[in-house]
Amino acid sequence: MAALLAEFIAIPTENPPGSNYGACTDLLEQRIRQLDLDCKRIAPCGAPNESRDAPATLMATYGSGERTLYFHGHYDMVRLNRWNSSSQSAKKLFCSDAATNTSTSET
Repeated sequence: MAALLAEFIAIPTENPPGSNYGACTDLLEQRIRQLDLDCKRIAPCGAPNESRDAPATLMATYGSGERTLYFHGHYDMVRLNRWNSSSQSAKKLFCSDAATNTSTSET
């Protein structure tokens, strides 16, 4: 899991401008398929088919039945203006939840 997280956060998906979504989606889709899950890439409405950087949705499934486990997340980030890579804070993981307007910081 730590290796996947390291690969995942190494892809600069800053928003704005909203770049490198294709590389991020490719990584996640590859890892999902390595787990033997079915995976479907869904392009956003109105996005040109040739655009690899469109913020696609991945829908992964395994099996079928009456019960469903649903996981939802997003893969873009917003750069912190006060972030200084030489400072002590650069050694922390900063997380923000837009739904609740809260943030946390972990060392």
